[in-house]
Amino acid sequence: RIGDLRIGAASVQPFCQLGLDVKDGFDPVAFCGLANGHLGYVGYRHHYDEGGYELELKRTSKLAPGSGEMLVQALRRELESI
Repeated sequence: RIGDLRIGAASVQPFCQLGLDVKDGFDPVAFCGLANGHLGYVGYRHHYDEGGYELELKRTSKLAPGSGEMLVQALRRELESI
C-alpha cells in the first residue's frame, strides 16, 4: 500500500478480465502481472475449456484450469486486508 493506493501483484500473465475482477470495488488499486517471475498465462476455467490463447500446459504456461479463480480470490482477500 502507498497512501490510499492498494497494490496487488502476481508472477503470472493474467487475462484482462482477471485483472479487472481483482480490482473491482477497490479504488484506487493497481494490479501488476509478471511480478518477480513468470509462471505463465492464466485465465478463468472456461478460457481453458475454450482452448484460450497460450493456456495449454507447456513451457510458457504452467498453471492448471481453476488457477484464475484461485488467483482472483487470493488477491482480493489480500487487498481487503491492507
